[in-house]
Amino acid sequence: MVNKLKAGFILSCLLLLPAALFAQFEPGYSGGDGDTADETAAPVSPPNRAEPDPAAPASAPGQTDPDPAPPADPDPAVRTGSSVESPRFQDDETGMLFVQHLEWEASEYASRYEVVVERRQINAYSQVLRRIVEVPFLDVSVRAGEYRYKISSFNILGRLDAESDWEYFNVIQAMQPSIFNYSPQNFYFDRPSLRIIQLEGINLLVDSEIYLLRRGWENEEPPEGEEAGDGRLLPREVRRNELGDTAQLVFAEEDLIAGIYDIIVINPGGLETARGPFGISVAKPFDINVSLGYSPLVQFYGNAEYVKYILDPAIVPVSFGARASFVPFKLDMGFFGVELNPNWSYIFTETGGAKITAHIVSVHLNALYQYWFTKNILAFNTRLGLGFTSLLDYSFKYNTGAVRGHGNFTAFSFDLGVSVQWIFYKQLFLEGGLDYFHFAAKDLPMGFVRMMVGLGWQF
Repeated sequence: MVNKLKAGFILSCLLLLPAALFAQFEPGYSGGDGDTADETAAPVSPPNRAEPDPAAPASAPGQTDPDPAPPADPDPAVRTGSSVESPRFQDDETGMLFVQHLEWEASEYASRYEVVVERRQINAYSQVLRRIVEVPFLDVSVRAGEYRYKISSFNILGRLDAESDWEYFNVIQAMQPSIFNYSPQNFYFDRPSLRIIQLEGINLLVDSEIYLLRRGWENEEPPEGEEAGDGRLLPREVRRNELGDTAQLVFAEEDLIAGIYDIIVINPGGLETARGPFGISVAKPFDINVSLGYSPLVQFYGNAEYVKYILDPAIVPVSFGARASFVPFKLDMGFFGVELNPNWSYIFTETGGAKITAHIVSVHLNALYQYWFTKNILAFNTRLGLGFTSLLDYSFKYNTGAVRGHGNFTAFSFDLGVSVQWIFYKQLFLEGGLDYFHFAAKDLPMGFVRMMVGLGWQF
């Protein structure tokens, strides 16, 4: 009585092989180059059927007609399975081979197994591999294409014991993904923006698995009562183009978790790449604001008789200022930092038959407070600080040609001001406000109001 083979042939229906490996390795049709030499071959000559000679050419002349679908017999003599061990790379005389380990359950009375693999060639199948092995496994390496296989078992008498039906599978060429560039490089919780990462690279396929992997996640303790995660941050949507050279990862705000991440791309077949770092911060650690603006100066009070010779009228239209602030302290009640505020004004007046010219230069170091009405869009700023103000190159030039002066003097001053800051495009902002500063010269104390409208950038 014929003993049937009890177990399945472990082979995946989808094997994915790198193109570079196929360039190095072409499976031979003699049955000797298409697989590794882990098996043991032995000739057997059963009375009712001659066992295939392992040395016979695997590309034996005949080609078989292709079957459009697997046989429908619900109870074949030999059943084949659909699982497979992970493929691996192996050194060979010809280079690196992509090897798939095939394994099936041993039959109790089998002494030999014959494995036949055929590849579809347009409208016919051609044998590419035939092996006789004594163990229930085989390592093979075949090119990309459409395949079918069957397995036969021979008993200890060398007779054919059982034979499976043809099983069909595809081997698809795997593609190595690469990421050349990505932007942005950070998401900041305190900076509203589209949570989209733009990738540029190659082989970013429709079936690619793309996600963020948090560095050091394996060393993190999960919150009490929760299971440990796997460190992955999955996008809600992945948008790709047909060429596979760009992709967009779309994340939801509520999914973001602070940390340093790598961008992972895994293609079918297991080929993968990683690029990083990508940061998600609880808050941006600090802000740097830099702006330039028009800042006309208005004389507010002082020695009227003396000042009118200098400021008549009491407004100085040729005036410009700058601000540079560093804001490292971000609290719920507002942001705190320091600000450097230099200003320059040019005086040019005519009075009493003389032309009066001078430069007013002031520099103040201020404590800065910011309150954001709308997160990273609209802020109220107030500042208070100390500095100095100088009256430089002060001179009288009379109509007679006589010149008097070219004096310079400097005195301490203090500054107090308010402004509104509006970020209207990316990190570009407009700022407008009023500053008051007191020029504490001993013989000529004066107070000024400075208006400012400026354009700046937040780093």
